[in-house]
Amino acid sequence: MNLKRSPFSILDKEKREMDYIKGVYKRKIQAEIESYQDSEDEDKRDTIQAQDVLMLDRISI
Repeated sequence: MNLKRSPFSILDKEKREMDYIKGVYKRKIQAEIESYQDSEDEDKRDTIQAQDVLMLDRISI
C-alpha cells in the first residue's frame, strides 16, 4: 500500500481554521445577543422613558 500526501491538505487545514474561527465568533455573538435580551427585560421602563424624551426633543425642535 502506497500512501501519498494530498496536495490539497493545506486547503483542508485552512477550511478547518476558518470553520473554527466562524464557530468562535458565532458563539461570541450568540452570547452577546442572549445577554442583551436578558438585560432588555430589566430595563424596559428606562428604554421607554428615554424614547419619550427623544420624541419630546424632536417635537420641540
